[in-house]
Amino acid sequence: MFYWKKMPWNSKPFRDTLEDASGWPGIIDALRTMVLDPENPAPPMAMPTGLTFNLLHDYVPLVWASGEPFFVKSLFGTRTDMGKRASLKVPFLICQNATAFDQNGRSHRIISFPEVSLEIAALHFMKGREYVALIKPASFLSRWHRSFRNTVSASPEVFWDCAGIKLLPVSFKGGTDLMVVNGTGGKEMAFRLARFLARDDNYTDIAAKNGYLPAQNSDFGLNVLLNAMGGPSCEGAKNAIFKIHTAMEKGREYPPLPQLPDRVESIQILEAMQMLWRRIGEGQVERVQKYAGKVALKINSSIYWPSSFWVLIKKLWPAITFILALAFLGLYLQSRKIAWRNRLLRIAVDSLRRRDYVLVSRAGAFVSDCRRVSEQSCEDFSKYLHDLKTRTLRLEENIRKDLEHSGRRSFPVSTLIHEAWENAASQYRLAYPSAGKQPRGPVLKDELDHLQVCRMPYVLVAILQDWFYNSMKNDLYESDDTEVRLWRGKRKKHGLAVHSCYSGNDPISDHPLGLSEKQISKLPDMVILDLNLSQGISGMEALRNIPGFEYAETAVFHPYVIIWSHFDGELELHEMFAEQNSEIHLNQDRVVRTYWKAETNLETALRGFLSRLMEEGVDHGDASS
Repeated sequence: MFYWKKMPWNSKPFRDTLEDASGWPGIIDALRTMVLDPENPAPPMAMPTGLTFNLLHDYVPLVWASGEPFFVKSLFGTRTDMGKRASLKVPFLICQNATAFDQNGRSHRIISFPEVSLEIAALHFMKGREYVALIKPASFLSRWHRSFRNTVSASPEVFWDCAGIKLLPVSFKGGTDLMVVNGTGGKEMAFRLARFLARDDNYTDIAAKNGYLPAQNSDFGLNVLLNAMGGPSCEGAKNAIFKIHTAMEKGREYPPLPQLPDRVESIQILEAMQMLWRRIGEGQVERVQKYAGKVALKINSSIYWPSSFWVLIKKLWPAITFILALAFLGLYLQSRKIAWRNRLLRIAVDSLRRRDYVLVSRAGAFVSDCRRVSEQSCEDFSKYLHDLKTRTLRLEENIRKDLEHSGRRSFPVSTLIHEAWENAASQYRLAYPSAGKQPRGPVLKDELDHLQVCRMPYVLVAILQDWFYNSMKNDLYESDDTEVRLWRGKRKKHGLAVHSCYSGNDPISDHPLGLSEKQISKLPDMVILDLNLSQGISGMEALRNIPGFEYAETAVFHPYVIIWSHFDGELELHEMFAEQNSEIHLNQDRVVRTYWKAETNLETALRGFLSRLMEEGVDHGDASS
């Protein structure tokens, strides 16, 4: 630190308290005493904050003076911990004491932070008007002396009467390295030049006189500098040279860091250091700590790969968040898909097992009364039972394969419809062995042969089989007149519509629920919606109305309506209005005109359906079944 003991134009010296100051607290107290001296106040000390390399090199000794290293070696490389509170003791001290108040409460700058380069600040300092102290390299001493000699006096005693040097608590020892790189053409000449610049007596004497001390000399050229500053007889010169020699012995260097010139001293880090110096000048320690952390992160992101990785993650965090959100969404949809598949499996298997249970109970009742029928009837019934068992096991196996392949199996619509009809016919033959006439197969309309179901085809077979069987055994419908047509809805929604004509029979009065003819005329048919009927069907949403009824307290008729959707993965209940089906023109055929929204969940609907099957088993056979 170079400072004025007194200004060149003023014969009255300042209070020279800097000479005996110890550490940065002592230096700040001494500066406060000089600035607040009512008789001869001194101007502030200058710490310029212009965009130069000195922003970094002036700050590093402050961290060292705090008792902490600036660069720390770790397992993953070298990093800086300048953002830690322990490394900010001296910066906090300067920040809190840069301004002082006199006895009248007026504020005075103890340390000024002009946003100029160190060179401009040095010019103002040498004029002896604006700044009382400045931190500069040792080479500044020779330049200061020349300026004083040219403008004030050539006498060394007069200069040292005005000029003072204070040894800082920790000094930064820099310098220049000379090297010959591989591939140099004239290596011998290059080495001769390097030795000349580092060791030649005449050249190093010229450098030493100007304050650029040659490191290869045993005394660093200090004797030459001493002679230039006044000689051994000048006490001020001897004291200054001694302090410079002490600083060179105790000064610290940066660790050998290859990234120092191109990364640590980059313009981005220097701009961040400039912001940190500004915060120090503002006097707010919280903001100093905040910006010191930002500078540390910038430096570490340039030289320390964990920090570089962290900065990269922060930059890419929106994209990473989006990708993670997509991943979690995919997992969520997959979990819903798995739950949907498991629910379908439970529905299909439970339905098939319940059906087997009912049919077996009927078979038991039939066998118990076999003495009243012919041997041929018993043999036929045995064949019917074996046929239905074979078909049921095959359907169960195909549903299992649907689930194994995530439902992605393709079969023609016509094949699936006919298989469902044959299964239902086999079920009907076993349930009603005394029925003389077997129903004819369904009629396929609208060129359905070229269409395929590519999603859970055999679950569709199970649904169709239920409807066909209920149509066969229900007197309200003509099973011989069942048609399967192409259903076209709005927004390119297509599907299959199964139609059964009203038989005209009049079992209404004997119906256990006592339904009126008007109520039965409103019974909806079954529609399997949203099959995306094209050359390849990519999805299926099935609605089936099971002909089972229940009374609510309001005596309003509610059919069981089950909607199966692979899009949302849930079994939901929907409501459609008549105007949505205005495109369907089927004359006298029974069509879907209104869907009642069932006020019951899936489990309740299934329990009602299965209990109805059980009741039919009781009606036909053993009461204990």
